Amino acid sequence: MKTILETGAGRWHELETEADGFEVQTAGETAIGVFFQRELQDRGANEARASKPVRFFALEQLLSEETAFPVMIAADAHGNTPMFRGFENTLITGYQNRNPFPAFAEEIEALSTEIGIPLTPDHYPYRSQEKEPLERGAAAESVSAAQRLATAIETIRDRLLAEGVESVQAINAGRCACVVSDVAEELGGLGDFYALGMSEMGIEQLMLHSDDEPCGFDRALIAEHWPNIQPPDGMDWDDLDAVATFCNFDAGTHEWIVFDGKHHDAEAPTGVSNLWSLPFFRRCIDDWQASLAPTPV
Repeated sequence: MKTILETGAGRWHELETEADGFEVQTAGETAIGVFFQRELQDRGANEARASKPVRFFALEQLLSEETAFPVMIAADAHGNTPMFRGFENTLITGYQNRNPFPAFAEEIEALSTEIGIPLTPDHYPYRSQEKEPLERGAAAESVSAAQRLATAIETIRDRLLAEGVESVQAINAGRCACVVSDVAEELGGLGDFYALGMSEMGIEQLMLHSDDEPCGFDRALIAEHWPNIQPPDGMDWDDLDAVATFCNFDAGTHEWIVFDGKHHDAEAPTGVSNLWSLPFFRRCIDDWQASLAPTPV
């Protein structure tokens, strides 16, 4: 991301890569990453279109040790054909697709002046849906919840280690479900856990469950509900199906917590964006890859 403008509420960045888009999407809880991905595809497919880009921006706020993006903007100065039916290319939205006007009107006007593109409340696309307007502290509330979650996981992790579990890896190898339930209790119980927007997940939820299908991942289900879950670099879903068979994922081998698009467990209290970056699954992949190595003669 490239910094465009400093304001009293934070810094305006222009998105430059697909990774930028999905980082902002995860923190801002919108679909901006999907829109920017389409924009990059359009630029790559047509040289004339690349010379007339729809530009994407995000207002970054640094709150404690976390980053929030309370306002996200697409700005089209060239009258390009709309990328998605029902949406103009110039659009403004806030955290959780809430209306950032009037809370961030001053910051939006400052960006409009800087880039020379009109940005008005009419560019908020969800006016008819009566979403709750964004308040200046709303994104900070999500950050606070993320901090509470990380602290709760660390508390339960340290308690189990003090009770004699030999390592954090051992916690994930046999006590992961206990970590999930104990963290929920630490946060006030399941009701509060769910109210904060947190949920538990088990690897078997992502698997096919059919006597007619081999052990493998339900690609259609994942694409519909968890589109950010993608194979690691250098791997595809067929490789992950092989990992699943090798490690018997179909029986359920790990549970973790999902919040704000991140995956959290005892080894990753602050969360990772792609579940395959969890150390537990990284070890599974490494073990499978090691099994493919030729046996020395």
